[in-house]
Amino acid sequence: MNDAVNIVTPENIELNYEIAGIGSRFLAIAIDTVIQWVLILGIFSSLSMLKLSSLQSKITNWRYSLAGALLVGLILVILIGYYIILETVMNGQTLGKKLVNIRVRHEAGYALSFWNVLLRNVIRMIDFLPFCYGIGVFTMFFNKKAKRLGDYAAGTIVIKELSRRKIKDFLEQQSAVIVVPFEQSMRIREQYPMLSTILLRMTQADYLLLKDLYQRRKELTNIQRLSKALLLRVAGDIEGFKLVNENDALAVLTELLSLYENQ
Repeated sequence: MNDAVNIVTPENIELNYEIAGIGSRFLAIAIDTVIQWVLILGIFSSLSMLKLSSLQSKITNWRYSLAGALLVGLILVILIGYYIILETVMNGQTLGKKLVNIRVRHEAGYALSFWNVLLRNVIRMIDFLPFCYGIGVFTMFFNKKAKRLGDYAAGTIVIKELSRRKIKDFLEQQSAVIVVPFEQSMRIREQYPMLSTILLRMTQADYLLLKDLYQRRKELTNIQRLSKALLLRVAGDIEGFKLVNENDALAVLTELLSLYENQ
């Protein structure tokens, strides 16, 4: 299943994503599952080395109930928290997704919030039923966006990341690398120090979205307002950035593109 989906953002910018198929998603899950079980086996190996493996058989004993609860809690953190933590920190990816080159995105085309990640992964337990993601696969087969129940609840989709070749081809079709005047660059960096944080979270899709708006700046009469709206979408919940001056919005967007292209 390699269907594409077109999304028109509130800024009237059209995005084109290739939906990640069931095969690539299962390969990512298989990699993540191996990593999870390596971590779990590491825990039990550590307990065995410390001669505490008997906790398993004594979990009903009140003296071991707290230790047993902590052990069970730690395993649950690995099984469920693994996805929640990594998809939040890695902006929609886990180690498996990164290796397979796929990413979770908001259905409107923007980066995920923590609540999107939390909701889709809590419902993962339902998608897993009766075994091996039976409900999830059944649901994915009957919608063109390959969404499982967790994706429906959180408003997310899983897309294929653009390859380096596609990025290169795109850049060759666009103007040369953006160069920002030194004085403007220094002013923007000093006034908006959180740009470095945004840069760390930017994905290829974010970059292409910003680049597309920048390329159309001369055609749009409301470019400052659109630039600010798009910057806020890409920045997500980064503190302080909501106060960006609309008159600076295009300059901030240009500086962010320049930083991304020269990193």
